[in-house]
Parts: sequence; structure tokens; C-alpha cells
Amino acid sequence: MEVDKKFFDDNKEELIALTCKLVEQDTTNPPGNEAKAAEVVRKYFDRHKISYVNREKTPGRTNVVATVGKGRPRILVAAHMDVVPAGDGWNTEPFKPALKGGRIYGRGTSDNKGQLAAMMLVARYLKEHEAEFKGQFVLVAAADEEIGSVQGLDYLAKENLIDADVAIIPDSGGNMRRVVIGEKGLLRITVASHGKQAHASTPEKGFNAIWPLITFLNLLRKEAFFADAHPAFTPPTMSLGVVKGGVAANVVPAKCVAEIDFRYLPGRQSKDILGKVDALLRKAQEQEPLSRMEIEQVQDMSPFMVSPEHPIVQMIRKRAKEMLGIEPTLEGLSGTTVSKQLLWKGITSIGFSCGDSEAAHIANESISVDEMADFAKVMAGIIIDYCAQGE
Repeated sequence: MEVDKKFFDDNKEELIALTCKLVEQDTTNPPGNEAKAAEVVRKYFDRHKISYVNREKTPGRTNVVATVGKGRPRILVAAHMDVVPAGDGWNTEPFKPALKGGRIYGRGTSDNKGQLAAMMLVARYLKEHEAEFKGQFVLVAAADEEIGSVQGLDYLAKENLIDADVAIIPDSGGNMRRVVIGEKGLLRITVASHGKQAHASTPEKGFNAIWPLITFLNLLRKEAFFADAHPAFTPPTMSLGVVKGGVAANVVPAKCVAEIDFRYLPGRQSKDILGKVDALLRKAQEQEPLSRMEIEQVQDMSPFMVSPEHPIVQMIRKRAKEMLGIEPTLEGLSGTTVSKQLLWKGITSIGFSCGDSEAAHIANESISVDEMADFAKVMAGIIIDYCAQGE
């Protein structure tokens, strides 16, 4: 079965309309309200007789799981319907999509509703050729990706509501010029310092919780941690994101909290980082004898790498070169996608996507219509190739 590229070129207007309709649904997370976008997805699937089920952990936080074909191999693609807050600095209305210069502008165009629209068109194409199509394609329009996927892929995986042999996550940008074969680990911690509240006019009657935390943070800032290197990844990072303490200038603060984000490479474990942080905390407490500080692990997601020789990686590179003249590089991602949740489920997962790498989460977010159509062509070819292998 070969891909009719003309189908995707002839249906660019449908791709534009789908993307715009999805962007018009304000699914800012929180609170999400993905049910609004899910209704657009369901109507399209109904129109083209594509089978689907709704899955919700919480009412209104809808996931739509569609299938085309049957049996194995089974390939899953997951795109998400929630978006980050619009923020300021827009030249257009964030939830009133605008088509200018061959690009659609609006919140979610590139992250991730444009990709979802492209994959919905792929589902339609495969449905129209279902008699020839071997294996099964699963398309997930997911909730809650922007805030941890508790209502989305994490829920679907833990409740055994999805299953596949491999997955492609179209949420990594890169204009189809890279295949993401791994992701850094993510460790988020809080460090809390405890003191005793008092009136600012008599600070000696209390204990200021902020100063010991400052001592710790200064030690943390100077710590080199690990000089790790990996050919697929940028170096590991540490970022101090939040410091909260005190209630008023005339009150000695009884508590101060820092929130810290670490991104670490394959070959490391979170315990390596936690061990160093704990040593720094003890050192800070030695310098501040009256202090009381504690570490809490908020989130830990292990790094992963998929072999560059895996068939799905090679198929992506082959189709991109044949159909578009693109030779994608193999890279590791510093950020985190839902690939991790799928890997926990035992589903080999990689990233491949249209869209600009820097477009997500910014004002004037946009995506190229031609690139979405090209992405749909290539993805149709990849899915057909993978499923043609047979069980």
C-alpha cells in the first residue's frame, strides 16, 4: 500500500478548518476543559465513520481514543488537546485563529492542535483505505499533557486503556528534521526551611527561616553536580524556579520554600542528585546551627533512550527522505513528553513532529499549513510501513 500524496495536498482546506476549530476551543490548562476540543474530534470521526471511545478520569477532562484497522502490529500516535495560558504580547486573538502568509496563528496551533488535526486527516485517509491497510492505527487525542498527564496518558496507561507495539509523539517540534530517541530525566524537589514567627521589631524572639535557605541555595549554585556528556543530549541542568517565604515585611518569616528542577542524562539516577543535595543541606545546617530544613521529592521521571537501530526510527528517516528530501537527525530531548508514560507501559515511544521548536508556549504561536500537510503524508507512510511488517 502506497501513500497518495495528492490526497493530503487536496485536503489542506480541511486541515486548516480542523486546526482552527480546535484552536477556537479554549482548553487552557488549568482547568483544561478538553471536552470542548473532544467534541470537535468526535464529530470529525463520526463524519468519516472512524471508531472511537471516550475516556475520562474526571468529567470534562476527555480523552478520545480512535482506531483504524485491526490486529497487529499496532502503532499509536498521541497528540494533546490542552494548552498553556495565552499570556500577553499577541498580535491576534489567541483563541480566534488567523491565517496569514500560509501560517495559522493561535494558542495551541503548534502545541499540539495542528499536529492533532494532521493526524485526524491521516486517520481519515487510512479509514478510506482500510481494506488494504494491515495492522492497526491508534490515535489518542489526550487531555492534561501540559500539567503532568494525570488526566491523560498517565491515566490511560495505568488503567490499561491503551495498548500498542510502538508510539510516535508529535510534540517535539523540529520541523520534521529530528527524531527524538530519548529524553533527559526530570527531578523536581522542594527544600523547606522552618523558623519561628515574631514581630520584626523584636527579631531576636523568632528565627528567620529565609537566611538558612539562602545559605543552602548559595552552596547549591556553586555545586558542579555532574560533568556528564552524551552525544544525543545537551549537558544536564539545574534550575531554581521558585522561592517563597514570609508574609509581610514586619513579620519574621517562619517558613521559606525553594522549588528546584533538575534534568539529568541517561546513565544517572535521581538518587545520585538527591545524595548531593542532601550533603549540601547538611553543610548549610552546620553553618546555620539553629536551622531546620528538609527535602521533598515532588516528581521523578527517569531518562530513556531508544536504539537508533529500532525499526520505527529507521522507517521515519526513510520516509522523510523519500517523500520530503529531509534527513532527520537523532537527538535527545531536554524536556519531557508523554513518551515516558508510554514507556512505563512497555510501549517503545519516540518523538517526531512538524512545527517550529521555539513556537510552543510563546505569544503569536503559529504553524505552517504546508508543513502540516507534509507531516500528514509522511506519517501516513510511516504507519503503513510499520504495520506492513505483519505480526
